Amino acid sequence: MKYFVGVNVKTELGIENHKFELTHDEVLGVKNARDGLVRILDLECIYDQIVECLIEFKTSLYKFNLKSAHGSSSLAFDYKHMHEMRSELNRRAFNLLNFGKLYLDKHFRANKKNDESSTSIDHRTSFLARVCGNKDYLDIVESSYLKEYEDNNEYALACILRNLSQHTALPINTISRESSRKDGSVFSIFSVPMNKFKIKVKKSKDRKVLERFSDVVDLHLVLDGYVHAIGKFHEQNRRLVNVNEKINVGVIGDLVGAIDRKYPGRCFPLFLCESNRLEGFNEVFSLSLDWFDTVLHLREKNRRTVNWNEFEFSEYSLKEN
Repeated sequence: MKYFVGVNVKTELGIENHKFELTHDEVLGVKNARDGLVRILDLECIYDQIVECLIEFKTSLYKFNLKSAHGSSSLAFDYKHMHEMRSELNRRAFNLLNFGKLYLDKHFRANKKNDESSTSIDHRTSFLARVCGNKDYLDIVESSYLKEYEDNNEYALACILRNLSQHTALPINTISRESSRKDGSVFSIFSVPMNKFKIKVKKSKDRKVLERFSDVVDLHLVLDGYVHAIGKFHEQNRRLVNVNEKINVGVIGDLVGAIDRKYPGRCFPLFLCESNRLEGFNEVFSLSLDWFDTVLHLREKNRRTVNWNEFEFSEYSLKEN
């Protein structure tokens, strides 16, 4: 298969079509470069979904807290209303847990083959190893991946709940609203408690995770810990992929620069094309990197890894005593 870049050059007589021929190594280089950049965009998009899902979950909790405070105590016995609240929160939590799983599978996947015939084969995969073409990153990523599972109880439990929500049951079956008076004000709490003894697990390692918790677990805190862990993984991916990202952008930029120097009057976007005996040629992909600006936008949008447990929020200015 032969590849070339289709170039349109504007002349006094009109538009001339040219072929900028590429060697096998040049084609491989530009394909690998673009593939790496696409993977970077893909991971940024998934992480953005995770952050948005958590914000939507928190927004729903706040909304129901307001509505419950505005309503009467009879809401506790309004099963239809309770169902609608649980239903919305389940959608939010389910989406968050499974977007997280999608991210984690791309971030790192462990060796699942333990038979003797495969002991010499490394079946691990990771985002960094794929984009950077360096298997040395596998050990770095696996180390932080396993450490987070041991150190972050909420993240470990969220991983269990993700599996259960996909194969066994919805994550939420109970919601709670409490209120108390303090210094003339009413303090209203709308929460999602979970009885850990109702979380049915089979694996011994999962039972050990549950042992780290008290009898009642707050799902809101669990999801906070889950997103915080993924945020730390994402920080690591951004930091370590940076050099390779610049190299990939440079590979495509250098090719475009070489074409512009040879055809200074060229117009229209450049496309990598492959020869086709039946149709002449097929366009494979554009050499434009305008789409990669989305990566820069998402990095600015989600530039901080937030530990939500460190925050308390209020929608009022400081009240005077």
